[in-house]
Amino acid sequence: MSPNLFTLHTLPHSLGVNDAALVMGALRRSTDAMKLITLVTIHQPSKKMFESFDDLLLLAKGGRVAYCGELGPKSQTLISHFTSLSGKSPSASANPADFVLSVLDGGSPDEAVAKFKESDICKQLNSAIDADVKEANSQPRGIAAKHSLHFFTEFGLLFRRQFLVQWRNPSYSFLRFFVSAGATFILGLLFFDIKNNVQGAVFAIAAIFFMTFVLVIPMQAAVIPLIEDRAVLYREAVSGTYSRFTYGLGQLFADIPFHALNTIIM
Repeated sequence: MSPNLFTLHTLPHSLGVNDAALVMGALRRSTDAMKLITLVTIHQPSKKMFESFDDLLLLAKGGRVAYCGELGPKSQTLISHFTSLSGKSPSASANPADFVLSVLDGGSPDEAVAKFKESDICKQLNSAIDADVKEANSQPRGIAAKHSLHFFTEFGLLFRRQFLVQWRNPSYSFLRFFVSAGATFILGLLFFDIKNNVQGAVFAIAAIFFMTFVLVIPMQAAVIPLIEDRAVLYREAVSGTYSRFTYGLGQLFADIPFHALNTIIM
C-alpha cells in the first residue's frame, strides 16, 4: 500500500545545500508521481528550494498563524500579501523566504497575524474548512462493515499474530504451565494409589471435579492479553482492518496449542 502522507523535519539542517537541493528535487518528483501530501519543516531555504513547494504554513511567535495558503507562481501570492503588510516589494532576484522573514522581523507579529485573519486568503481557507466539516458531519458514522481482505486471509493473519504474541510473552505462558504442573503434582499426592472399589470411585470422581475446578485458574490468565490488546482491537476494527468475529476466532485458535500443551503436562 502506498503512503498518502510523507513528512520530513528540518531537511536543510541535516544536509548540505547541494544535497538538500537534490533531495528536494527527488521529493518533488515523487510527490507528483505518487500523488502524495508532503509536509516539510524548513528554516531559511534557498529560493529554488522554497519555490518547489505549493503551499506554506508560516508561524509567528507563540505558534500563531501568520500565513497559510498557496505560494502562487514564483511565490507571487505570498509576496503580494507581505508587500501589502510592509509597503515594500522585493527585487526580482530576492529570495521570497528571506523577504517574508525580514518583514516579520521588522514589524510586529501581532500585526502580521491580524493582517492574515483579515485577508481573503484566510476567509477562503475558513470557508473550505467549514465545507469539509459540514460534508463530513453529513455522512453516516459507524463501524466499517466491509473489509478489504478475504475471511480466511484475515483469519490466517490474525491467528499468526496472536500466536506470536503469546509465544513472545514467556511470563504469560510460564504462568499457565507452572499452575498446571503444580496442580498435577498436588492431585497426584492427594489421590495416589486409589483403590478399585466404591470408595476409590468416589475419590476418582472428586479428583476429576477438583481438576476441572483448578483448570479455571490458567483460563483466567488468558483474559490478561485480551485487556492489553483492547485498544488495538477497537482502533483496527473501527477502521475496517478486520472484523471482531475474525479477531475473536484467531485469538481462540491461537490459544488452543498452548492449552493442549497444558493438558499434556497435567
